[in-house]
Amino acid sequence: MLNNNMLSANERITLRQFQILFVLEAFGTGFVVMPRIAAEYAAQDGWLVALLFVLPGLLFAAMVAGTAALFGNEHFEAYTRRLLSAPVSAIVCFILWAKIIFCAGLELKLFGEIVRSLLLGHTPVIAIYIVVLGVAAFAAAKGIEARARLAEVLIVIIAIPMIILGVVALLNIDLTNLMPVFVTPPKNLARGVIRLGFIFTGLEFMWLAFPYLNKPQNGRRAAVQAMAFAGVLMILITVVTLAKLGFYNTRNTEWPVLKLIDMLNVPGALLARQGALILSFWMLSVFAFASASLFYGATLGKSKVKRGKHIWWVIACAIIVCIVAMIPFSRVQIYWMLDRIFLTFGLGFWVGLPIILIIVNKLRRSAK
Repeated sequence: MLNNNMLSANERITLRQFQILFVLEAFGTGFVVMPRIAAEYAAQDGWLVALLFVLPGLLFAAMVAGTAALFGNEHFEAYTRRLLSAPVSAIVCFILWAKIIFCAGLELKLFGEIVRSLLLGHTPVIAIYIVVLGVAAFAAAKGIEARARLAEVLIVIIAIPMIILGVVALLNIDLTNLMPVFVTPPKNLARGVIRLGFIFTGLEFMWLAFPYLNKPQNGRRAAVQAMAFAGVLMILITVVTLAKLGFYNTRNTEWPVLKLIDMLNVPGALLARQGALILSFWMLSVFAFASASLFYGATLGKSKVKRGKHIWWVIACAIIVCIVAMIPFSRVQIYWMLDRIFLTFGLGFWVGLPIILIIVNKLRRSAK
């Protein structure tokens, strides 16, 4: 009979499960704030910011996934140590771990603020953090295969009502709110794209997910397809929000997507509370992001230290995430930090590290 360690080592997920996990984890907080930020920099051309934002995302996904695919089922810690030396690998792994955990704490803090504002105004924020991290830690402790199977069920449950709401939204938009087009200066478009960069936070999970794929050689295509799907959804959400609310209301509403859905009139008792439905989808996405952060944070820490059980690493990561979320950062400070993390460590892991690993790998092969 296999023990728990052997079962954990043998976990594998399909490419479809990998894509579903990525789509669920890709939304996070960006799902509800993206149209507002796009309208802030480009007014009615906000949809163009969303489009230009997705294009580099496809490039980042291709670079990270393509590089990870070169090493098959080898773990991130193993091939960085083999190519870059043990000390450099230790630094890279620690920075990646710290980025995952710190960003998870910031995302959790934003989530707690929104939930308190919309649903649980009198609930202590620490209670919200404990519930989110408790459920996320339970899923992370069960392993990636259990998370993938749960994601397959959730995506089906969510898809049908989301499609219905999407169709209703498309039937009630005013495309004149998007006129005139192409009037935003390129400088403002570029600033808007950079400002949205924090939404790519979950991309680094790809570095750590490839050892669990049953066909890692096909992982690059699957990753790009998943990013393209998530990107199309984000573009459509931005277009519909701007067309329905207009750029002025979109820009001046803290969470315009939630307001948009709440304005829809869907016949039938099943979707009578569509606002709660879309909020539920967003909550599931945040849970998926938190669970992924704890799982990969624990996996990365354990693979480097090579001590302790997976569950204890998950608990330790959850405690640190909670501590970060409890730091009294303002919303403005959180977005400022997420922007700086994207422009430094984010681009470093999505562009710089793939280039370095590819070059070093080729040099080592040619030297043999």
